[in-house]
This record gives sequence, structure tokens and C-alpha cells, in this order.
Amino acid sequence: MQRAVRRPYACLTLLGFLGALLLSCNSGRVGILFDINGNPLAGTAVVLLSIDDEGDQLSQLDSNITDSNGNFKFKVETAANGSVIVSAQLPNGAQRGFFAGRNDFVPLHPLTEALVALIIDITETSGGRSVLDFSADELRGIAEKVFALNSDSIDLSNQEAVKNFLRTNVGRDIAIAAGGSITALSTEDFEGSTTSSTATFDENTTVCPIGIKIFVLSSTNFRFDIEEDGTICGGTSSSLSNIFAEGAFQLAFPNDTFHIFGASIFPASGTGTAVLEDSREVALGPHMLAEPLVDPPEADDIAITRKVYVPTSGDTIRHLEIFTNSGSSERTISSVEVRSFLETGNESLLLTFDSAASATTPSTSDRFVVAYDAFEDRPTVGLIFQDGLGTLTIDQLDVPGSAGGDADEITFGWTNLSLPANSTTTILHYALLSTSRVATELDQAMQAILTNPDMSGMSRSELAALANFTPRRGTVNGEAGAVIGEASVTAVNQRSSESITLTANSDGSFFIPLDTESSDTIQITASDSLDLVVTVP
Repeated sequence: MQRAVRRPYACLTLLGFLGALLLSCNSGRVGILFDINGNPLAGTAVVLLSIDDEGDQLSQLDSNITDSNGNFKFKVETAANGSVIVSAQLPNGAQRGFFAGRNDFVPLHPLTEALVALIIDITETSGGRSVLDFSADELRGIAEKVFALNSDSIDLSNQEAVKNFLRTNVGRDIAIAAGGSITALSTEDFEGSTTSSTATFDENTTVCPIGIKIFVLSSTNFRFDIEEDGTICGGTSSSLSNIFAEGAFQLAFPNDTFHIFGASIFPASGTGTAVLEDSREVALGPHMLAEPLVDPPEADDIAITRKVYVPTSGDTIRHLEIFTNSGSSERTISSVEVRSFLETGNESLLLTFDSAASATTPSTSDRFVVAYDAFEDRPTVGLIFQDGLGTLTIDQLDVPGSAGGDADEITFGWTNLSLPANSTTTILHYALLSTSRVATELDQAMQAILTNPDMSGMSRSELAALANFTPRRGTVNGEAGAVIGEASVTAVNQRSSESITLTANSDGSFFIPLDTESSDTIQITASDSLDLVVTVP
């Protein structure tokens, strides 16, 4: 049942405010606990806690039980900045509020839980803002504004809906209190210098089948044997059996073919070019698609480049799929797939996936899946195909145990990929190899990659063209708390009129890869009502 609080302050006048006033005759602060529907809740334990920047408990300062009107009181005298919260454990989970509360009392309510969650989203970024940055006066001011809002239309049991309600109505207030700064730099300073050389592929029959040439890039514990088409051969470790069948991460276009090559999969670079960039990234192509329904075949306006990057540590591999439409008309590719097969056959299993806590199988809204072999000593593999903040999401996902695909297949893809005229679109995906088979460890590892995806070496234009991720490097940058988390942010270069709009990270940081020069003025606006001009030094 959907039910929302109706101006909570007014409700308190009859329900519990008189009791709160009586309690307040003594020293300390009083408050009222509300249930998920916004009604006062009696007979429930409430604790006063100090917390760290990730919202984790440091110490318990006091405790109390609510009376018949939901009132509680804490007698201790303590700071009331963002490091001190009140919490109650309800059937649907913890409900929190800042000890700063409102001017007259401390509400513990679905609205205050959403406020705490939004601020912890900002502060939990390492090296970013802190709960100590939020003063008692700032928190009380925000709380007073929150409880003056008409929230009748909000389902208080839907925490994400409540958070979105606060993002819209008090997001700018939260960001101002956080104090995240915004800076800019020129494209020249951003790009820096790069090195490149020819990538030479050689046969290694101890690793891959006869006739397959590879270029090897090693990380901490695993190596990645990159083939001439950007796939990887099965060998990743000298001590463990292969997890991948040969040709993992194949880029396929089921309804299109490549010009000259004729096949529907991205071709090997033996007849094209392969460049090693900054000693860690192999660039393959570009290769042209064939123009459809033309005889004899002709090259289309769509060129595709693959880039494969392996950092020196972390045991990850990153693929960039770069689509360039040089024509004057928007084009659509009906189907794009990234296909991988495992050496586990019918014994392929998922260890975990993004929504594993609430679902039995992954869906196209998930960001990652992790597969392993429960019966043989092979690496565990995690695949990340979107961050949930980009404009493009997968609409195909075949994994072990799902209805589509083979038992040993992991394929993700996009249908009707739109390529605007005279533009480039970049799709990014990652894979992680690990020796762990502990679901919680792999979930944490995947979440860590998503929190700070490695975009090292990506050019400004590649970042600007990202479709399925939000950029993590840019020329116009806001630190955590610059805007409310997940705000839509637009930067406009007032000299060139170029603009880029993207979604900020959950901590309110953003990185906009706008083309800039020294002395350019950049207009920055956001859905949380930010309106600011910065000058490029």
C-alpha cells in the first residue's frame, strides 16, 4: 500500500509533540520514530551512534526505547554534525537520521533515512568529502526544508523513490553543505604525451592452437594472450586450467558483414594494422563494415576499431569498441554482441552477479556477472558491461543457467545501436580474473572496479563518446559533493558552443571531457539547480 507522510510536523502536533515537549524539560535532545508509512512507532530501540565517512559505526553513545507515542530521548551531550546519527532497526532494515535533527526535535523517518543515505553516498569516496563537513546548522536547515515539502505522492517504502524526491528538492542544499569544488583544464594539458609502436603477434603453441598468433600483456597474477582480432586465447595462467575457450570477447555483428573480409565478426589485424599504445594497450583496425544491399560490395561509412588494455596490476582487461560514422546521416546497427565461451562446458556456474542479493538470475539491468568452475581448478572470471550511469544499456544477456545461449556461454549485446552522423560512439567493457571462489569477495572486487573504473590512456574524444559508462576523466571536473549524486550535469564551452551532458557519480563527482583551451569560459548547469561559470587556466 502506498502511503506518505502528510506534512510530518503538523502530524506531530497531536501525536507526539506534546510528549516531546515534556521530555525536553530535562537536558538532552528528544525525537520521534516513524515507521515506513510515516506513523509514530512505539516500543522500539533507538541508538545514538558516531559513524565514519562510510556510515559504519564507530561507537554507541546512548540508547533508548520509544514510548507509546514514538518519543525517545538521549541525555548525552555530543556534537551534532554529520558524524552523529540516530538509528532504529525496523523490519525492512535500519532507519537513520542525523542527531542534528530539526530545530525542535530529532525525527527518525523514511525521509531522514534517505537524507543520511544521500550524504553517505558523498562521503564514502576515499579522499573525498567527510561527514564532518556537514555542520549541525546545515543539517537542521536541510531537514527543516525536507519536512516542509509536500511528500503525499511519494511511496515512503520505496527508498530509491524517496532519495530521488530529495535529490530533486534539496539536492543543491546538500551539495552546498558538502562543498565539492569544480575545476577545469585545457585539452592540451589533459592529453599529455603518448608513445606508440607496432604490436607484433607471434605463435605460441604451448598456449594457443597452431596458427593463432598472440600478443601477451601480463598483470599481477594472470596474463592475457591477445589475438589479432582483439579476442583472447584461453591461456591465462601457467598453473591453472583455462577458464576461457579460444576466442573469448569476440565482437560480432549478426546482421552485418565487414568490407573485404566478408565475415560478421571483427577481423584479425593480419591484413590491417595493430599498434601498441603506451606499452599497455593494443589498437586494432579500423575496419569498415560493408554497405548493405550493394552489389558489388562497397565500404560503408561505419568504421570499427578495437582497443585492448591490460594494466600492470589488478588482473583486469579492458576493451574499447569504437564506432565511427563518417556519413551525413544517422545510422543504426541492428545487433552488436560480445561473445565468450568457457571451458567448463555444462558445468559452468555463476558465482554471483550485480543483483544477486534480490534476484535469482541476472537481467539486462545488472552491471556484472561472475562465473567459475566448481569442479576444476580454473580462474574465476567477472565481466562488467555497464555502470548504470551511461546512456546505453545492454538488452541481451546470455549466461550459464539462463534461458538463452549455451550452457558455457556469456554473451552481452545491444540491438539497434544508433550512430549519429559524423560522430563516434565508444562502448567499454571489463573483465577480471581471480583465484577466489568466495562470492562476497568477488562482489566487492567488481563493485570496486565500478566505483573507480580504470580509464587510463583513453583520449578525450574516446571519453566524450562513451555510451555505456559515465567518464572518469575529463577537462571539467567536480569532486565528490560538487552536485548531488546522479545529477544530470551539462558543460558548455562558451567559445565553441560544444556541450556535453552526462550523469554524475553517486558521490556527486563528475568528469566532463569537453574540448577546451586556456581562457575558455565553461558554463556548468545541473539538475540540482547548479549554475556556475568556470574559466580554464
